[in-house]
Amino acid sequence: MNRLRELRLERQLTQTQTAQLLGLPLNAYQRIEWGQRKRIPISLLCRMADFYEVSIDYMMGRWEERT
Repeated sequence: MNRLRELRLERQLTQTQTAQLLGLPLNAYQRIEWGQRKRIPISLLCRMADFYEVSIDYMMGRWEERT
């Protein structure tokens, strides 16, 4: 997902760093960022949105306003 990549790069983080900070295996985070994982637990979506300080809708590309 392009939005996740943008958010990660804004924080100047690698995928490896981001996965570690979120407590995920690297390949799991990569599949999410690349849009290859279709079912993401809501608890993980909430954790990621909190991490990036945006709404889930913004993070997933459904909304243009960050909050």
